[in-house]
Amino acid sequence: MIQIRPVTLQDTQEILDIYTPYVENTPITFELQVPSLEEFTLRIKGIIKDYPYFVAVDSTSQKIVGYAYAGKLRKQEAFSHCCEPSIYLKPNEKHKRIGSLLYATLEEALLKQQIISLYACITSPNDESIHFHEKHGYTIVGKFTNCGYKLNAWHDVVWMEKFIAPLPSCPQT
Repeated sequence: MIQIRPVTLQDTQEILDIYTPYVENTPITFELQVPSLEEFTLRIKGIIKDYPYFVAVDSTSQKIVGYAYAGKLRKQEAFSHCCEPSIYLKPNEKHKRIGSLLYATLEEALLKQQIISLYACITSPNDESIHFHEKHGYTIVGKFTNCGYKLNAWHDVVWMEKFIAPLPSCPQT
């Protein structure tokens, strides 16, 4: 059984352990160096000041098997009703609905913050992530061609969008 709960700073090492293989072995993140524990802790602190951040915990082992959070899309205040979600799972935990549980919890929290639209940035090719996002209501809205170089290859980025609330005529800020 999986429990979804808000992140704590005590989770940082387990989360970094999940993130590290993505940095070292895939172009899924364009980060080239694994951040230090201190840097990763600062990142989590920065995110949770303004946005939700959740972990998925296996209730049997009490180990974190995935995490999801949202972050600022752009720094300008006019973008305050949209954000960029991110999700990472341990490779052997994929296709178990953990990602779906994390995203549902994340979206529920974002709705309470009056977030209207989500923009997922996906390194391409990554059909698995694109299909996951499509299954959760995202549509492709753009592609940047050969914009990132990692692991001796150029990679595209696909942008996907999802509206989780109706557009108000005059949103509150």
